[in-house]
Formats: sequence, structure tokens, C-alpha cells
Amino acid sequence: MPEFERRERPVEAPNDFHCPVTLVLDVSGSMNIPTKSGKSRIQEVNDGINRMMEDMKNDLKLGSIVDLSIITFGDPGAEGVYQEFCAVKDIKPVELTAESSSTHAVKALQLAMENTRSRRKSYGVPPYKPWVVLVTDGELHDTEAEIDALAAEVDEQEKAGKLHVWCFGTPDFNPNQLGKFSHFVFEIVNYNFADFFAWMANSIASMSNAVVPGQTVDIMTDPGVIRQVPITVTT
Repeated sequence: MPEFERRERPVEAPNDFHCPVTLVLDVSGSMNIPTKSGKSRIQEVNDGINRMMEDMKNDLKLGSIVDLSIITFGDPGAEGVYQEFCAVKDIKPVELTAESSSTHAVKALQLAMENTRSRRKSYGVPPYKPWVVLVTDGELHDTEAEIDALAAEVDEQEKAGKLHVWCFGTPDFNPNQLGKFSHFVFEIVNYNFADFFAWMANSIASMSNAVVPGQTVDIMTDPGVIRQVPITVTT
């Protein structure tokens, strides 16, 4: 995929209310495991994201105001920006591959937060509260000290009302790790990535229909797609 197709685009209509959303995605080798559909997990993720973007493009409002970024993580130092912030309507279909042998997410989350702070400065008016959405299919390999340090930073940003961090994992993930980053930890039921991203599109639409940008929006879970997971976080 040519690099220019993934570059950051200037904010269109900066004085309109925008919804910055960053997907932080696991591209470790386990994402190549086949699902019941016969496709690999990473293929299901690609299909789900592309379906989500098509749904948003078909909504004239969402296609213009949702600024989407995609960051991947796996081996240490391999985290990177796959898609810079760009209005959904201008993004080409994604074709992620899973080639890493481990699962390190801390640096990717830090990058997502830094890029979100930068994107916020591009808007002429405060945006809807930015979302950072982490998706993994297993246990993170970051050290406990790295996770705890980032958790403190995330908590500070959350309390300041500058972003929401959402964490989603498949049935074999470690919710207690992700619970340090977010109060919103969910399991993607049966590796159902396609319906998960459809649910995500609907949730973003609900957020964008909020009366006041930045307010907290309660989202409806779907027990056939995601379920909230109880967490035990020790300090």
C-alpha cells in the first residue's frame, strides 16, 4: 500500500465538532490463528475495520467528523502508526498483517496518547472526547513496572477529560492487565471481530450524537458480541 495513502490529512472544517478515534491493534503471530469462519484473526480484524469504515462513509456526518488512526503493536520497538489521523471517508481499506512473535502494547498506547494530544491541537473547537481502543488476543508481555507507569498516565488523562481508553480482548486475554489501563474492559465473544467492529461503529455514532461534545456517553453492550469482564487490580 503506497505510503501517501496513509499520511495524516489536515482537519477539514476545523470549527466543526470532530471525533478522534485511535485503534491500537495486536499484530502478534497468534493473530494468524484461524477462526471458525476459516479466516485468520487478523483477516477478521481487517474485514471488520473495513466494514466499520464503509458504514461510517455511508453516513455523511460520520464520514467527515470521525478522524481515525490505527497503531499496531507486537515485538518491542515494532510498534508503529499504520494509519495517521484522517477523516474516515478518505481512508483506504486496511490490510494488516501479523508477524510479531510477542505482545508489547505499552509503547503503542503511549504513541496513541501523544498523537491524540497533537490532533486535539488541530481543532478549532474542543472535539468529542477522543477514544483510544486497544484490541488484543492474549496476555501482554510488557513488564509490570511499564504497565503501572502507563496506567498512571492514562488515569491522569482520563480524569482531565481528555480521552477514554477502552480495552477489548478475546477469550484468552488477561483482563487484570488491561484493567490497569481502563475501567472499560470487555471480552470479544468467540473472536467475533466482524460484529465487534460493527458494534464499534454504532457506539461511535452514539457518541457523535451527544448533545455536548466531551460528555460521557453510556453505550449498550451486546452479549452476543462483547461482554464486560470483572477485573481485579492490585496496587
